[in-house]
Amino acid sequence: MDQKILQRLGFSKNQAKVYITLINSGSATAGELAVKSMVHRSNVYDALDQLVEQGLVSYIYKGSKKIFMPSNPENIKENLKEKEKALDEILPLLKAKYIYEEKAQARIYEGLQGIRTILNDFLREKKEILAFGVVKDTHRRIGSISGIFHKQRIKNKIPMRHIHDAESRNRIAYLNSMPYTESRYIDQKDSSPATTTICGDKVAFYIWPSKAKADPENKEALSVVIKSKVMADSYRRYFEFLWKQAKK
Repeated sequence: MDQKILQRLGFSKNQAKVYITLINSGSATAGELAVKSMVHRSNVYDALDQLVEQGLVSYIYKGSKKIFMPSNPENIKENLKEKEKALDEILPLLKAKYIYEEKAQARIYEGLQGIRTILNDFLREKKEILAFGVVKDTHRRIGSISGIFHKQRIKNKIPMRHIHDAESRNRIAYLNSMPYTESRYIDQKDSSPATTTICGDKVAFYIWPSKAKADPENKEALSVVIKSKVMADSYRRYFEFLWKQAKK
């Protein structure tokens, strides 16, 4: 069972380990959980206290021993629903504050979560997305983010054009089979170390390490977003120049 899924749902690393171990065991003492989960005993107690508070773990006493048991995993979904309701209450205030602070012209993001944030932002723009310097294995480097992004983009009828290197012809053919999508390539010996995307008034640069992995915790990939109409228009003109030279 992948504990990283639970971590994405808000569990800490220790909570995820302890909870999965308890699910697999059915019931256990804190000492047994420490051995099986390989989490320090004091951290096991902290994790259990938090899981009990969330209604995900219960316990009984057998003599002097405190035996912990997992509650129905459906409670995870109920907790998420409660968090969503709380978010709905505060979101208007957060958005109002965000609009006020949106004067920032540049932002830096680390890892794949940063890329997901940028792409979701582009989808909200609902404008054509342009990309060049795209390496052939970009979709593998960012994992499921790529498929989810294209699915939402096509659903919202947002056009996108890509310019790849010459080694990406199979990927180009696949992209060209998608609605609202066009891809071409430029002959060049070396792949660009950075991919550039333009949407609306924003330009994003994705800087790839030599061996990027599709791991949500991988922070080696670096992304920079600059909000500037002048810069976006300039890069858009440069893209059109490359597009005319690119091959189908």
